[in-house]
Amino acid sequence: MFIKAEWAGFGTISNLPLTAKPEIRNRALQERAALPGQLRAIQSAAIARHLASLPMFQTASTVASYQSWASEPDTASINRGLSQRGAKVLVPIGGLEPGWRVVNGANQWITPESLRDAELIIVPALRVDYRGTRLGRGAGWY
Repeated sequence: MFIKAEWAGFGTISNLPLTAKPEIRNRALQERAALPGQLRAIQSAAIARHLASLPMFQTASTVASYQSWASEPDTASINRGLSQRGAKVLVPIGGLEPGWRVVNGANQWITPESLRDAELIIVPALRVDYRGTRLGRGAGWY
């Protein structure tokens, strides 16, 4: 979602005061969770089709992605498609310290520095402003 009235007057996400971000995150999560499952599935499929049409997506040998949960756009088919064509797919692992693992192959755990090998990074976002600045969940993974 692009610039919203909730940060009008600040211009961009990066200009938001830190105290405003939790409320905007909560509102975005509530709005997304309220969408009917069928609509979320349609939107997820549209995102997957768009990504698949990008030359970088078609040729990248290492891609950092994520494993969606709750109401996030579904990445299972995206990650599976990348793996099936031989790309190395990296996803973050939960916990207090940032860490990553390779989802295809031996599910090996890797260091965050391994992200330097990624030719494409797919990130979740709750909001995106007109400059492309994203508002995530605030955990500092991206």
